[in-house]
Amino acid sequence: MSTNQEASALSSSKKRKEDGNRLFGNKIYSAALACYRAGLEDLPPYAKVTTNDQGDGNATNDGTNDYRNEIINLEVGLRSNIALALLKLAEEKQLPPLPGGVATNNQEEVHKLYTEIEEECNIALQLDSMNPKLYHRRGLARQYFAEQNQMQLQCDGDSSSSSNDDETQLRLDKQWKLAEEDFKKSIDILNSQTGVKKTQVDDACKVLENLRLTKEKSQVVMKTEGHASFKQQQMIQSNGGHMEQIPFGSDGDFPPSPQVQRDYIVQLLSRCTTNPPIINGEAYFLINMEWWQSWCQYVSLFSMYTTTAEGGNSCNNNRNGGRSPMKIKQHCRQIDTSNQQILQLLPPGATLPPYLEQDRNEALYPKKDEKKKKKKKSCDSSSSSDDSDDDDGYTAMKKSPPRPRDIDNSSLILPNNNEGWCCTIESAQNDQQKSNNENQECDNDAVLLRNHLVRGYDYELLPREAYGALRAWYGESSPHILRRVVTNADAAVGASTTQRVELYSEHWDIITRRSSSLSSSSSSSSSKNSNSTSFKCSACGSPTGKSSCTRCGVARYCNRQCQMNHWTYHKKMCSKLKKQKEEGSLDANNSSSTNLFLDSAWGRVGLNNLGNTCFLNSAMQCMMHVAPLTRYFLSDRYSADINTHNILGTGGKVAKAYAAVLKELWMGSHQYQNVSPTALKRAIELFAPQFSGASQQDSAELITYLLDALHEDLNRAKNPPYVEMPDVDLGRKLSISGAEAWQLSCIRNDSFVYDNFYGLYKSKCVCPQCNKVTVKFDPFNHITLEIPQQPLRHMALLLTRDCAETGPGLPTKYCVSLPSTANVNNMKERLSEVSGVPQARLVLCEFDVNGHRLNDPRPISTISQDSIIGAYESAPTEDRNQVHCAVIHVSVNSNLVDVGGINRQPFGIPIFLSFNASFSCAQIYEKILMYVISFVKTDSSGSVSKEDLRSNLRLRAELDGRPVLIPSDANETLQAVLGDGCVDNVILFELEWVDIVDSSETQIQRSDFTSVDCHPSYLEQEKKLSSSDPSSVSLYECFDSFTQPERLDDENMLYCSGCKKHVQAMKTVTLWRIPKILVVHLKRFEYRGTFNRSKIGVLVDFPLDGLDLDSHAPQSSVAQDDFVDDRVPMMYDLFGVVNHYGRMGYGHYTAHARRWDETGAEQKWAEFDDENVTDVANTDSIVSPAAYVLFYKRRLFL
Repeated sequence: MSTNQEASALSSSKKRKEDGNRLFGNKIYSAALACYRAGLEDLPPYAKVTTNDQGDGNATNDGTNDYRNEIINLEVGLRSNIALALLKLAEEKQLPPLPGGVATNNQEEVHKLYTEIEEECNIALQLDSMNPKLYHRRGLARQYFAEQNQMQLQCDGDSSSSSNDDETQLRLDKQWKLAEEDFKKSIDILNSQTGVKKTQVDDACKVLENLRLTKEKSQVVMKTEGHASFKQQQMIQSNGGHMEQIPFGSDGDFPPSPQVQRDYIVQLLSRCTTNPPIINGEAYFLINMEWWQSWCQYVSLFSMYTTTAEGGNSCNNNRNGGRSPMKIKQHCRQIDTSNQQILQLLPPGATLPPYLEQDRNEALYPKKDEKKKKKKKSCDSSSSSDDSDDDDGYTAMKKSPPRPRDIDNSSLILPNNNEGWCCTIESAQNDQQKSNNENQECDNDAVLLRNHLVRGYDYELLPREAYGALRAWYGESSPHILRRVVTNADAAVGASTTQRVELYSEHWDIITRRSSSLSSSSSSSSSKNSNSTSFKCSACGSPTGKSSCTRCGVARYCNRQCQMNHWTYHKKMCSKLKKQKEEGSLDANNSSSTNLFLDSAWGRVGLNNLGNTCFLNSAMQCMMHVAPLTRYFLSDRYSADINTHNILGTGGKVAKAYAAVLKELWMGSHQYQNVSPTALKRAIELFAPQFSGASQQDSAELITYLLDALHEDLNRAKNPPYVEMPDVDLGRKLSISGAEAWQLSCIRNDSFVYDNFYGLYKSKCVCPQCNKVTVKFDPFNHITLEIPQQPLRHMALLLTRDCAETGPGLPTKYCVSLPSTANVNNMKERLSEVSGVPQARLVLCEFDVNGHRLNDPRPISTISQDSIIGAYESAPTEDRNQVHCAVIHVSVNSNLVDVGGINRQPFGIPIFLSFNASFSCAQIYEKILMYVISFVKTDSSGSVSKEDLRSNLRLRAELDGRPVLIPSDANETLQAVLGDGCVDNVILFELEWVDIVDSSETQIQRSDFTSVDCHPSYLEQEKKLSSSDPSSVSLYECFDSFTQPERLDDENMLYCSGCKKHVQAMKTVTLWRIPKILVVHLKRFEYRGTFNRSKIGVLVDFPLDGLDLDSHAPQSSVAQDDFVDDRVPMMYDLFGVVNHYGRMGYGHYTAHARRWDETGAEQKWAEFDDENVTDVANTDSIVSPAAYVLFYKRRLFL
């Protein structure tokens, strides 16, 4: 071949590759494969390249080598792209095998494709042995090939002999091993190359980890199912109790086509919906939301917005002269209706999959997505397909969604600390066998679920029939999760019952009782340990002490690292213990002997005061009693997570210094009575100068800084992207928005500290002008609670309803609790919530000497404690078409002469009412009589008639300083009697009771006019006040005050997107996600100016055990119409207290703490006062006015 021919062939080969890349970018893999192979055929033979006679020999050789290398690189690229295209084709053709060893044509073709991929990669690796992509793609082919064979072995069942199964299993093991070696080689090459992005290495590591997980799951499935016959899974039980056949595909393929699957599942769901109502004990299965989404896309269960049913034409093709925006919106509304019809077939409370929302936005706003597609298209045309390795994005999923793999619910299951969720496989297998024998499903109580699972984000519920079909088609690699409907009756008499699926059911209660019993009986833990066969790690206290010291054989360790860390402190005792063991005085097989390192002195070590460092010592003593965090540092697991490149951290200096102090405190407990935290103090001073020197500091501020520094030092997110916490879309389910907010925060924050100490706030802001509501979620690592100097202001109100709507009735006494900084408008809001009366229809009046209406901005602190507040349901006072009047009852004796008002004696509860300005005087009398008739008792002859009351009642108004009598039978309007001024003001009326009050003839008594009904809120508050200590405040009251709404001040105004300006919004902060370790800071110090500093010395009564925060966790609350009860027990136990004695700027810090682990807490407390450590004889002394920072741990520490 001549030089020109070689150049032409090389150019043609490059052109073929570019054409293939363009077709590959458009997902036309078969055509792309043809172009790559044509390019490989056009490639000139580089082995025949010879040197020319022109020029210098060295220069010629260099040019020839460059030309040869160019051809080699092009061949490697073509063969690599061929392998990638073959992988895509194999994914499209991949189907599960048939039972009995029968292979379909598609499966045989897929096997050939995988073989061809391996051959292409082998040839290319001979040319370039340091290409990581070739190893990666060959590893994928080997992994998929192993998965196919594993599925075939699983489906063969009894049709194959055990010897054949063993041979097949050996081949499978070899294939798994080869695939793992390829992925490892790819990672090693990437690490050795310069200029490689960290994300590429991370992605390769994730692929390797996915390979290992897939291998483990497939082996677990083989053991769990025991090669059960695949045909046994083709039968499911219907509601009628008979067995029916799950459909095959048209050609005998299993599972059937997507359309057959969709129609069959819709039929099953329709049957469940049309059956009788949900009954108690009905079974529902949890299914992973990610898998459920992939299946919905695969079978098109829900209609897509950007494609129509007719040929897949895009609904947003208006940019090509298609539909107008109006037609697009109409089209989306039609699809909304169609999807809602499918959604109603699912169990109550189901939500649409998240991918539909993204698809809907693409359909409604196509211009935003068009630029991205044009940019991507230009990139695809100019770059190789090698640059976009195996990236199946949302667009590809939408065009050709792949067939889902087996059902994997492992992300919903709580992993065991030692063996992961696989420890439940044996019990799940027994449950499955039992269900097969009894022909019914059983609850997997052995499978514990993760906390804070959210329906619609983490999982979806399916009826038994639908889940059984999906499981038969695809199989499952994790234990099934079944929950049953429980019927609960409300406490109110005659209330309707509620039916819910309890997500965290009976086993949560069992663990709660078990933790409580361990907590209450842990004082005798030493005696229990003597009879126990469990061994704890002598270094970190972990309950997994498996290996022992090779010299003495007494000390136990959970891993090699713990033994190395403990040797510095153990070597002085090792020979002594060995001698005792040889003499027989020590039994190494007895846990009481091996756990002698964890006796009563373990961790009871003081800290030296380095000069006003009591704030540091007290904080450290409480922090060191966080058992999981302490084990994390003592076992040196933290060293693998140190992030030296985080600019927000300290380069690991604070974490290393903290670990050194912990090892001295815990491992050196038997050698030191106190240690010096000098290294930790220096590390903190270096990065937080506010804690330098010997001046007194705030312990709460140090704890906050220390948690933040440790988190940033141990943040596993090395190069986190920028993440913005968006405002919550109020049209979506709030629990899903909260789960997304937590997931977004975890993208940049991934550390052991973040997992245990951090939670989520939910802040709700309401604009006072346009009433726009804004909700945001923000992470926190501690809670600062204000201590009310006085308890919450409990306001008693007498609410009189509008008799025209509710009929005659007595006023009702309510009680609302408000902070002292609240105003009258806040009082209206709370009363409206309790009573159900709209806030706009509430009018508040204060009954004092003069009596007047309360305006909304007025602070409640200006209202006297002795004042009686009346609340009335009335038309808004701003309505000019209404006349508003306050009516006061006055007793009048006609036989006496009224001198100076002596004859006019007010009594009873005043009335506030409103009526239309067109009302006649007679109609006004009728409306007032409706209010007062409830106060009049009936005698033996019957009730007092309205005619008797009307004849003895007179309504008098004061106008311009003169009394005006309102005629009772006049048809003229009140405006005609009083003039135009009656419409502009609230009129004061006196209702004169003439000669009938306290009369024996009518039986009308003054005391009857003070009769009221009491609402449960008032009765409950009365009971609390009678039993509470007025000189103390409970911790629950502090939490109540924390969650009260407050008005933002001028310096912290909110920008309202509705009003387009900054406003003083009403803000309410609540706890949404409460962490495992809850740090509560009691705000005892007030700073109101340079010369106005004070400390609040009120006693805060906090529980040592059983702090119940269920009422303060909105995420765990269940609404009346929720079908799933996903409440997680929020019970907390105290394990540490930081105390402050003295005043602001001067004082001393101490600490109380007790040891605990995930199974319970000890009852023995210790007091840490710098170097001095003493046992606490009376635990009542822990709850004192000096308590400043509280450390709580969740009782169910899962």
